[in-house]
Amino acid sequence: MSNCFNPANILLPNDGIDMEKWSVIACDQFTSQADYWDAVEKYVSDAPSTLNVVFPEIYLGTTTKQDNDSNSPMNGVKNK
Repeated sequence: MSNCFNPANILLPNDGIDMEKWSVIACDQFTSQADYWDAVEKYVSDAPSTLNVVFPEIYLGTTTKQDNDSNSPMNGVKNK
C-alpha cells in the first residue's frame, strides 16, 4: 500500500513577524466585499502577510490585481 502523504515544503513566518498581519482570514461573507479587502490591505501595508498568497474572489477578472499578486516577493517567509 502506498503512502498518500509525501514530504513537502511548508512556509512559515520568520521570527519577529507580526502574526496579526501575517495571518489573513476571510469568512465567506467578506470575500466579495471590496471595503473589507481595502481595509486589510491598508492594515497589512508592506508587512509580510499571507494576503500576498491569497487571491480574493472580488478581484477575479481584474488583470491589474492578478499581475500584482502573481509577482509577490514573499518577503518574510522561511521554507521549512
